[in-house]
Amino acid sequence: MPWCYCRAPSEEGEWIDIYGDPVRPRRSGYQCPLDALQIGAWVVIACLAVLHFMVQVPFLDGTLFLVVIILSPLLIGSVILLKVALGLYPQQDPAVFRTDLPRLDQDQLVPESGNTSTEPCVYCRRFVQAGCKHCNVCDKCVPGFDHHCRWLNSCVGAKNYRLFATFICVAWIGMAWVTGISLYTLQLMLRDRDAFKLYMRTHAYHSPPQVFPVLVLFNFLCLLLAVLGIISLGRLICFHIYLDITHQSTYEHILKKREKKRALGEYRRQRDTPEKQGCLACIEVRKRRNFKKHKNDHVSNQGASEVVRREDEMNRVADIPISPPQRLGSEAPDPTSAGEDDSLVSSFARAQGPSLRFNAGSFSGPETQPPAGKRRGVSLTVEGGKGQVGAERLRSSSLSESHEPL
Repeated sequence: MPWCYCRAPSEEGEWIDIYGDPVRPRRSGYQCPLDALQIGAWVVIACLAVLHFMVQVPFLDGTLFLVVIILSPLLIGSVILLKVALGLYPQQDPAVFRTDLPRLDQDQLVPESGNTSTEPCVYCRRFVQAGCKHCNVCDKCVPGFDHHCRWLNSCVGAKNYRLFATFICVAWIGMAWVTGISLYTLQLMLRDRDAFKLYMRTHAYHSPPQVFPVLVLFNFLCLLLAVLGIISLGRLICFHIYLDITHQSTYEHILKKREKKRALGEYRRQRDTPEKQGCLACIEVRKRRNFKKHKNDHVSNQGASEVVRREDEMNRVADIPISPPQRLGSEAPDPTSAGEDDSLVSSFARAQGPSLRFNAGSFSGPETQPPAGKRRGVSLTVEGGKGQVGAERLRSSSLSESHEPL
């Protein structure tokens, strides 16, 4: 499969996870759909390069011109090469795309089947390195996952973290360099306008004086972009220095902040956040996997297939007969006959995810009697991640005595 192509990923996916959903892993940061922030980063780099070499460098002379003509291509070229390399560098676990290994079933994805340095992934259906995290945007396991960088449209993990740190540092130096040249060029333009206009006419481009306001505007634009880059990259560098000092990753830092907000009641779930509409919708991150889809149907990596077992038990519980209420003083039901059904309900209630809820009519006092022929409803609802199975037994009864609530 090519590392870069612009067709949308197939809905069928490259394989199916244990839930039956397609897995569509991103091969590189240049596989479509591209991220809006990734495209924006390339636009900023291109604008800065064009403005710097077309509007600033031609108006320099002497030693400064020689220094700039050497260092500027070196810095801008390094930023471009590092950004391309980060998008192409394979940061996923080696087992994700291996073709000589089969995709394992759920009953094979048990810790006992692997070794201490690996752990099972129910989405990749492979044993991957311990500590891997499955990225919901790239849809693949990344060792030492730090974060998914939207400016690169790729994950940052243990394999490419140093390359990422080098990239943001070189980019910050490049922004600072362009900022310095922009300030020098602007003071050169505005300090003696007549001399600069004469220099424009005789040297750079042999431009007429009417072009002077346009050159000033372009220099201010270049300065603005460079200053914004210095601020944003500077904050990012300081943040990663803090993470290195505190020995944590970006992902771990986000989880800790989320837990603190939960404790204070300030955490706002993503599904409660309104979706962006119109042109703002293009900046939304495009996730290939929704982890919350099977949150209530979590599959453990220990034991046999939980999904199949739950489906069987839900079908069996739907057929459990619900006995009608007994009259006071009447013979109690045989406990041995109800033992099998009770044990089945109890075992099903202990399963992960599903829960049992009984709904019944209640009576307020000993003199309360429902109308004759009233159909008293007793419903059993099984709720689970895979769906809901309802079993309702409606029985006619003419009750003359009060009963305990079911």
